[in-house]
Amino acid sequence: MDRLIKTDVLVVGGGQAGFFAALKAQEQGAKVTMVDKGYAGKSGQSQNITCMIYFDPGKNSIDKWMEEGILADEYLENRDWVEVVYRESKDRWDDMDRWGIKAWRYDQAGNAYLAPINDCTDERCPGEPKEDRITNYLIHNRYHHKLRNVFQKGGGTILDRVMITSLMKYNGRIAGAVGFSPDNDDTYIFQTKAIVLAAGNGGMKNCGIRTNTTTGDAQAMAYRIGCAVTGKEWADQHGSRGDFPAYPWTGNDRNPYYNKNDATCEHLWEHLPMYNMEGKKIVSDRPNLAKVHPLPFNAIAMAYEAHIGHAPLFYKVDGNPDTSPMNHNPSDKPREEVDELAAERGMVRMSMGRALGQSYHLSDGIWSDGTDCTTQVPGLYAAGDCLGARSGYPMAGFAAAFCAVSGARAGVNAARFSDEHGWNELDRDEIARSKGVLWGPKERKGGFTPQWALQVLQDIVTPYWVLLYKREDRLQAALNYVGFMRDHIVPQLMAYDNHDLRLVHEVRNIVLHMEMKLRASLFRKESRWYHYREDYPLRDDENWLCWVKIQDVNGEMTLSKVPIPEKWRPDPTVPYAERYPCKFPNEPQDLPD
Repeated sequence: MDRLIKTDVLVVGGGQAGFFAALKAQEQGAKVTMVDKGYAGKSGQSQNITCMIYFDPGKNSIDKWMEEGILADEYLENRDWVEVVYRESKDRWDDMDRWGIKAWRYDQAGNAYLAPINDCTDERCPGEPKEDRITNYLIHNRYHHKLRNVFQKGGGTILDRVMITSLMKYNGRIAGAVGFSPDNDDTYIFQTKAIVLAAGNGGMKNCGIRTNTTTGDAQAMAYRIGCAVTGKEWADQHGSRGDFPAYPWTGNDRNPYYNKNDATCEHLWEHLPMYNMEGKKIVSDRPNLAKVHPLPFNAIAMAYEAHIGHAPLFYKVDGNPDTSPMNHNPSDKPREEVDELAAERGMVRMSMGRALGQSYHLSDGIWSDGTDCTTQVPGLYAAGDCLGARSGYPMAGFAAAFCAVSGARAGVNAARFSDEHGWNELDRDEIARSKGVLWGPKERKGGFTPQWALQVLQDIVTPYWVLLYKREDRLQAALNYVGFMRDHIVPQLMAYDNHDLRLVHEVRNIVLHMEMKLRASLFRKESRWYHYREDYPLRDDENWLCWVKIQDVNGEMTLSKVPIPEKWRPDPTVPYAERYPCKFPNEPQDLPD
């Protein structure tokens, strides 16, 4: 059965960005429908939000805030977007207060409790943020169910467990979408005036990472109807415990229930000292220079240590296994002797690449030229982690603010677009084509299972020497395999039931995502930020201080450079080592000017 659903605005994705888009479009008077392939409010990345920054123009200096991430993001920030997020973050915080969202507070004994987010009783809440430091505020990381209630009470419709597989255009403008549910054999056909994509970034369902449901669906669908994508060369740098690789231990690290006075639980893993098997501390910053956020360079430094035979690698944590959340066994599971010995010394064995296949926060997504969340298809908007705003990640708490701000902007603009344009026609041939793509794998009698195909793909790209420690010959070898999967395996994926069918479409999108990541990594012939090339170990400002855009041109995946605006480029007279305080492995002794 075909289910035809007409709505002014269709929002795809039910996280922070999706709910802000839906609620703001609703406030504009639009009829809004939200779909999520899981359960809106409890799937994707937003369920793990723990903090959010906001800028208060009465108390904060915009210049000081803007300076915060320039070095950390190595001049790649789209500063127009960063400033927009800062200036509108307070309004989005106040929206959350109006919607009844709670934040963490602490009593005099340091014990945590929940209170309205604008009820300030502690220096960690937004009472008197100091001008010379950026404060992020702890928020309740299970608050999106409240946004569900607010949206539905306003007349909004939510369809959980519905996966959108194709977007449709007519006369160059967005017209609708096609999807399905694992719970029935109906085809969901949406006729809509505007669509907001807010379905997260791309990954490949790695174990041990909280974002293993974001498979690049929105970006893949947008790319297939003519949109550009950016930021695919950057690699997520989060690590995993070597003793329990699938244990989501950073979630426990950031448990807001800890007593504020218990300093052993204040550790954030990216700030812990690292050591190789010889007991040598691993550092990535240059001596006598101001230290910046070390995370990307530490991960690459650890990959280098493994590459030269100095693994296993360890983080130094508190030695008390009863109080340090990083140094205990989950559910008292046994571990190897090497890990028990390390624990006695206050060490935890680490493995990099817990989220390999993803790009770092806010660094990739659907290209947008301005700050209005538009794409290359009129009527199609993007928000959150699937929006390629090139904003970088200047500080903790920025991602939550960015998703709120971009979601609100996308929702308002989508509602206005729907108000200014009538219903677009749904082309019967396009519907038939989309349904063929959707149901084809289930009708196939033989072929490859998506579970097997995903395992093969993970085996190709997860070794550290592919997406972390890169070199042309290794990247090209991996790309050859991925290209074979694209041409031979993906067309023959089969599904026994609708659960498998969802996996088939996820794998199809993941293969496209991996091809983009490998091609972008080959294309950028330098090292910068979250991208390291063994064969090009230095930054090259003259040729590569740019963003990389990927777009389908006559059926070919085509890559191009978009230069960083001159006003945002570093002063070329400043020595290289001062422009880039973090160093990559294998840098020559004589650095360029």
